Amino acid sequence: MVTGATDGIGLAFAHELAKHGLNLILVSRNPLKLASVSDDFRQEFPQIKIKIIPFDFSSEGGYGAIEEGIKGVEVGILINNVGITYPRAMFFHEVDQLTWTKILRVNLEATTWVTRSLIGPMLHRRRGAIVNISSGAAVVVPSHPLYAIYAATKALRLSTLTFLLFSFSSGQCTFQNYSTHEQHNRAELLGLKKNI
Repeated sequence: MVTGATDGIGLAFAHELAKHGLNLILVSRNPLKLASVSDDFRQEFPQIKIKIIPFDFSSEGGYGAIEEGIKGVEVGILINNVGITYPRAMFFHEVDQLTWTKILRVNLEATTWVTRSLIGPMLHRRRGAIVNISSGAAVVVPSHPLYAIYAATKALRLSTLTFLLFSFSSGQCTFQNYSTHEQHNRAELLGLKKNI
């Protein structure tokens, strides 16, 4: 299961899992992008099964769509990739309540909920892997003073995984964290940013 699966790091992880013959559950907020990505994967990897779950982690109202989507499915690997940040660099006091509420909901609540939902069955089977995508902002202080709330959420994501690692160190599950530092959007990678 890959959250935030239609772009960037999440898409790359999903592609690697598919390349190794693993079935996929792709979760992302944009149903059109999900359909497009899953169609591409089905063409490239016809041997795997793909399930898509359109879900906006920033919305209120619970996780019923995800619960329904994973019901009866043995999820062996969770890639906790979903995450959001500010629309632009801002000091702590400049971030409006709606923005920081969504950041907390997506970067902390959603990741915690998905992890908690899947770790029990993984421990029961004595196998599974949980991979959190964090950020260099979580470990290089004060790396991002204009993204303090974002950095704090990524630090908590890293800490949670560290505690899980020590809590379940008997080899029942594998826990990994990837702290990326600098990411570029598609426009930057294609050299289009100067024209925007």
